[in-house]
Amino acid sequence: MYPNLEAEQARLGHSDEYVAQKLGMSAEEYRERKESDGILASEAVALAGIYSRSMDYLFGAGGGDGGSGCGGTRRRSFEL
Repeated sequence: MYPNLEAEQARLGHSDEYVAQKLGMSAEEYRERKESDGILASEAVALAGIYSRSMDYLFGAGGGDGGSGCGGTRRRSFEL
C-alpha cells in the first residue's frame, strides 16, 4: 500500500474508478497494483502529476515522510 497516495486520493474525493480511468486501466487492476506495491514507473509519474505531489512523497521512495507520519524509511522500487 501507498499511504500517502491513498490520503491524496481521499482528500480530493477520487474513486479508484476515476484514477484507473486516468491511468488507462480497470479499477480492479489499479486496486491490485496499489495493494501489491506494483505501480509502474510511468503510472507513478502520472499519479504525481494528478496529485501535484512528488513521487517520493506519494510512494515513500525517498525514505522521508515529509512530516506526514506515513512512509517511514521503506524504499520502494518501480517496475520499468
